[in-house]
Amino acid sequence: MSDLLAQLQASLGDEYALERELPANGPSRLFIARERIFNRAILIKVLSPEHTVGLDFERFSTDVEAVAAIDHPSIVPPLMLGVAAGLPYIITPYVPGVTLRERLAERPSLTLEEIVSVLRNVAESLQAAHAKQVLHFDVNPGTILLSQRAALLTDLGTVRALNSSATCLNLQSTAVLEHSLRADQVRPVEALGESAVNRTQHGVALVGAA
Repeated sequence: MSDLLAQLQASLGDEYALERELPANGPSRLFIARERIFNRAILIKVLSPEHTVGLDFERFSTDVEAVAAIDHPSIVPPLMLGVAAGLPYIITPYVPGVTLRERLAERPSLTLEEIVSVLRNVAESLQAAHAKQVLHFDVNPGTILLSQRAALLTDLGTVRALNSSATCLNLQSTAVLEHSLRADQVRPVEALGESAVNRTQHGVALVGAA
């Protein structure tokens, strides 16, 4: 077992048992673990070293705590925050499924019914987050998880602390509903400003897949 896995297991204690690592393309390494008491699978996201240089852990922790206070079925909530091998990690429920980016790579065209369903789920999750003054900053196909029951928003509350650029800190809503409703075109819009939060509660990105 590598040093990271050993320290991660030590940080988790006896309540969780690491099972395997998942493929990841983002700023985190992903691990599946099992909660021993309820025999429930969980997902552990360990931030990679290159994404933690200059990380404001206090702000990161505050943002994650704010997300944990949001109760919405289309938001994947954080369950625990910790540090292993000097790297922050977040525990969330494990939800089987694929990201919208993965789905579009396999099948570029979605049905109108699928598009509307994704839009509705993401819009409702953003509305719930904005009601708590929590912003996502990076809604994109990689942060939308398609499960069997719904489209879920992931990584809420983690982006602001990871990106230290002034541009990112001025971002507001992460997208605008595009009239064409083309599900193969999704990307966040540019800065709208903090004051726009109440005017963009239903902002959903559908403007160009990265």
